[in-house]
Amino acid sequence: MRGALLAAIPLWPLLAAASPEHGGGLGPAATILFAAINFAIFAAVLVRFGGRPVVLFFRERERAIREEFERYREEYETAERDIAALRERLAAIPAEKERLREHYERQAALLYDEILNGARLQAEFIRRETDRSLRDQLDRCRGAATDQFIDALTAELEARAAALGPEQRKALVDQFDRLSNGALR
Repeated sequence: MRGALLAAIPLWPLLAAASPEHGGGLGPAATILFAAINFAIFAAVLVRFGGRPVVLFFRERERAIREEFERYREEYETAERDIAALRERLAAIPAEKERLREHYERQAALLYDEILNGARLQAEFIRRETDRSLRDQLDRCRGAATDQFIDALTAELEARAAALGPEQRKALVDQFDRLSNGALR
């Protein structure tokens, strides 16, 4: 390529003079040839003076693109695994929902039984307390009625005793003593 470049340098002015802009008669073929030679010279200069840095740049760029591609591929695979795991969890939701519903239904039944048993115990306690209170009230009423009866009987006896004369009283006391002495023996 170096030889072609060196051979083209002396022909450069001839080709320029032969172009249609300078009155040359070679035509479009010469223009294409001139552009091709011009590009070849440009490419040769570029390769000669910038070839190594350009090659290094493109190699580094290729390496960076490959690494970035690998990183994206790994991220994509990780995302695919995550999506698959999420789909599995999503598919398991109806079963989990049913399991939770059954669990809470059992909990509700246990709580219902617990509340019902507590209410039964409270009702039994209230019934016993009511029975005790009624018995106490009945005993107080009986006692009050008995006291009132005894007071009324005593008042009646005292009233009758006051209406008796002294001989009738003595006869009653003697009769009481005889009856009580006989009952004590």
